[in-house]
Amino acid sequence: MSLLKELLKLGLPLLVSMAAIVGLGVTDTVMAGLASTEDLAALAVGSSLYLIPLMLLIGLLSVVAPRVSWQLGAGRKSSLTGDCWQSMWMGLLVGSVTALLVLAAMTFLPLLKLEAGVEAVARDYLSIVVIALPLLGVSLGLRNTIDGLGFPVVNMWVSIACLLLNGVLDYLFVFGKFGFPQLGAVGCAIATVGVVLLQIVAPAVITFTHKEIKRYRLLSQIVAPEFSTLKTLFMLGMPAAFAVTLEECFFTSTSLLVAPMGTTPLAAHQVVLNIAMLALIFPIAIGQAAAILIGRSLGKNKPHDAATQSRIFLAVLFSMMLFCSVLMLLARGTLMSLFTGDAAVIVLGSGLLLIVAFQLIVDGLQIGSNIALKGYQDTFIPAMCQLFSYWVVGFPLAFVLTKTSWFGMPGGVERVWYALFAGLTVAAILGVWRLFYIGRQFVSGSRALAS
Repeated sequence: MSLLKELLKLGLPLLVSMAAIVGLGVTDTVMAGLASTEDLAALAVGSSLYLIPLMLLIGLLSVVAPRVSWQLGAGRKSSLTGDCWQSMWMGLLVGSVTALLVLAAMTFLPLLKLEAGVEAVARDYLSIVVIALPLLGVSLGLRNTIDGLGFPVVNMWVSIACLLLNGVLDYLFVFGKFGFPQLGAVGCAIATVGVVLLQIVAPAVITFTHKEIKRYRLLSQIVAPEFSTLKTLFMLGMPAAFAVTLEECFFTSTSLLVAPMGTTPLAAHQVVLNIAMLALIFPIAIGQAAAILIGRSLGKNKPHDAATQSRIFLAVLFSMMLFCSVLMLLARGTLMSLFTGDAAVIVLGSGLLLIVAFQLIVDGLQIGSNIALKGYQDTFIPAMCQLFSYWVVGFPLAFVLTKTSWFGMPGGVERVWYALFAGLTVAAILGVWRLFYIGRQFVSGSRALAS
């Protein structure tokens, strides 16, 4: 019972934080949808391309929290300041590189054969939102350090403040209120940059003012880049970043498959993706809590506790996802109407949510198990499992079902979601198996964490 209490104590603030973070994208989608279907379609394309480097940064720096927790468990408090700074340096560098790559990728937008208005808005959106990427890298390094120290409540309040700020900025710039220019989906990009600035400033101030966090002196002096620590974080983080990016590219690729089907299917697909993402805050948050607890237990040399935490985590996660599935089945139409007033989009999206309702369970298990594995510093094999699930099973099946006549006439957006279901089911099986397997290795003493 104490392990369950610890999991929920960490997990619930992380859950609220994730809800607020996901709410940023949801708010953008709602505002753009209310502006026009063209703005919603442009946001679908622009945000899909932006989310690839965003998820790479999130994956790369997600290993920081369990590593910091492990350092604490092992009594290595002197290493925390260095790890914090090196994670911020790494985030700044990778964020800058990915911003340049997004700008380069914009030259390929004409290949999507979008409607002229949709392409123009998507291009303007991307030109602004890339400014956020290097700043976000710095923010994620600091944020994950604070989570690893065991203070997710701090980040929870910052995330709530960011959600409120995003809503205000969206309202001002999307609809042109109080003298601000009416920019539609482009206004969402301006809001994103403003939010990321707050995500840096607020945690930085907290490191100096929070009565418990300030004793770690995380930002009391600037620490120059250190190759050895950067290398360690990079070697741990890159497989995780690769896995998260593979997943985002998988979903983005499905948007690209849907784009030629027309504005209505693309808009419905984007809304359904956002609704599914709302439910996935549960495995992301609880998985991160499990990774932090597992890292702390291993730092204390208690692998049996880590294995028990893994089992409790999976049981809690399955229950949560089952509840989300039932809720989605009962409220499909209502959920769609919250995002758009277009009747055609609502009808099509409601049908897609029938598939997603069942998909949520396997998607939650595969996300949660792969995040929890970071507590064991196991990132490479899980990444390979996701590579197989998404790109050997999922995407080829989506392509075959929508672009070929191998299984009858090429289908519409519904078949894309059937393929997603298949790929995510394979990923769930492999992820859960890996979590149990690694836990047994640590208990037996045949595996240990590297310094």
